[in-house]
Amino acid sequence: VAGFLLEQTPTWLAQAPAPFLLAPGPWRPLRRLLVVLRGFASDARLLDWVVPLARQSRAAVTLLVLSHLPCPNLQALFCREGPHKAHIDSCRRRLEEEGTSARLVIRQGLPLNQLLDELAQPHGYDLLALAAEGQGVFVTQVLMALQRRRLHAQRPVLIVKPPV
Repeated sequence: VAGFLLEQTPTWLAQAPAPFLLAPGPWRPLRRLLVVLRGFASDARLLDWVVPLARQSRAAVTLLVLSHLPCPNLQALFCREGPHKAHIDSCRRRLEEEGTSARLVIRQGLPLNQLLDELAQPHGYDLLALAAEGQGVFVTQVLMALQRRRLHAQRPVLIVKPPV
């Protein structure tokens, strides 16, 4: 992604009326997708786009649950009656109903670092999918960090705007 584009990110991201795909470099088959789960409405909208992509390409999906705490509250995430567990289960179930395997990953640290650490894994991902909420501050931080660290280079990023 060009530096000019990243400098303008908050403006075009906030004004984007629909999801968009940033696809630098040549298109490659999608085998491994990283889907960032950040919140209820945005995750459902993100899966609206990821499920057909995963189904069509027969890609394996990793769901990265971002915790806003320095250390994830595992009790809140996995409590049987809790809303977080119900939400995570519904995301996994939705993928599995479409015949897509879904792996769940939870990391510690700041949300941006959790995402960057997962992208730095040696197996790599063919597509990063995440939702841009509000003015897209988090997505802007992600795109700038990817460029700075040269992570996920020449691979597509799907950015979905949640419903208003």
